[in-house]
Amino acid sequence: MKASTFKKLLEQVAVLSKRQREQLLQVLRSTVGLDRFTEVIEQAKPAPTCCPACGAARFHRHGRAHGLQRYR
Repeated sequence: MKASTFKKLLEQVAVLSKRQREQLLQVLRSTVGLDRFTEVIEQAKPAPTCCPACGAARFHRHGRAHGLQRYR
């Protein structure tokens, strides 16, 4: 999400009703749990030593997708 879009979203939180804020908190709580779960998986799994698709030993990090490190 772009920073400007996120800033506009944060500004709108102030006008939410109590029920809407409670719903937002519920969604955010479940997301935080997912983030922690992803971190635990990444810490437990050692960095790859070769590409699982082609077997190449030379690779580099190439962003993240769905909270997981990607390589190229």
